[in-house]
Amino acid sequence: MTLPDPIRWSAPSGVPAGASCLDGHFPGNPIVPGAVLLAHAADVLHGQGQAIVAIRRMKFLRPLGPGVPFEVQIDPSAQGARITWRSGGETLADARVSLRDLAGG
Repeated sequence: MTLPDPIRWSAPSGVPAGASCLDGHFPGNPIVPGAVLLAHAADVLHGQGQAIVAIRRMKFLRPLGPGVPFEVQIDPSAQGARITWRSGGETLADARVSLRDLAGG
């Protein structure tokens, strides 16, 4: 199984200010870690029967603060998927990943 169409998923309230993932990242100026953004996309893909098996490229363009809404868009391709994270009309991060069909082992 492959992803048939682009997928959009929104986090209307973002990552809460008190979330433990923000501890130490960075004191006085908290930003959401890239691993948390990736985990949101991985959860969305898991719900579609897919798993990320490799991150071929990931570029961070803008930081995301706590409580800021964001959106994940996943565009399938023959090589896997392009994942883009956006907030307020601006791109936060962009990645190219390889996928594996969970049903296929």
